[in-house]
Amino acid sequence: MDLRERKEGFTRRHPWERSRIKAFRRILLNAIPSGRKVKVLDVGCGDGFISRELFKTIPFQSISGVDIHLSSDEIDELSSKNSMVSYLNNYRKLKIRYYDMILMLDIIEHIEKDEAFLFDIVDKYMEDNGNILITAPAFQGLYSGHDRFLEHHRRYSRKGLLELIGGNNLECVCSGYLFIFLLPVRSLMVFFEKYLGLGRGEKRGVGKWRHGEVPTKILEILFDFDNLLAISFARHGIAIPGLTVWALCRKQR
Repeated sequence: MDLRERKEGFTRRHPWERSRIKAFRRILLNAIPSGRKVKVLDVGCGDGFISRELFKTIPFQSISGVDIHLSSDEIDELSSKNSMVSYLNNYRKLKIRYYDMILMLDIIEHIEKDEAFLFDIVDKYMEDNGNILITAPAFQGLYSGHDRFLEHHRRYSRKGLLELIGGNNLECVCSGYLFIFLLPVRSLMVFFEKYLGLGRGEKRGVGKWRHGEVPTKILEILFDFDNLLAISFARHGIAIPGLTVWALCRKQR
């Protein structure tokens, strides 16, 4: 969860968040050699939910989560939840060329100079032949008030993301989209906002989810099926457009 979306007293995770964890797990498991313990860097880790959930089911050796917006109190709180997942708010404390896997999940859209930022992260912190998973909101035409609220500079097509990767000494292993079925829904919402003025200026986020366990679970199952389909097609070289674009890459020597 983006820290701007975190609300006081929220008790239930949005089905989008829960489903995206499982999608990331499916993508990452193919990139981890059997029996190898992997050191992970989670760039822009937010509230650490993704790191902690992935650590439960993937054989990582350790995870370091870094987010410049984390306070000292938040770091202490998050670090107490799992001793193998550590949190930082300063990049200078990270180990140089140490990490086998870097997660950059919905972070590059926040960076004005995205290419320079990506190059810096990969060059400084990733081991040779390490892997990076990058995700971002898809399609600039869907840029809306929600993006402005989250301080996004842009959205990405798969082509645009691959061009960014190609200039950063990275080889794309696999790429595609997630949340196929949400794309027309979001497109309609953006149309209403831009041309009818509906929902303009409203500050929405996944931290505002207040629905019960039954509707949450139903939506999660639908999203899981959606993402399973999207990833299966992507592994066969077919990228069906969706609301999130992703690329799994390997660092070249």
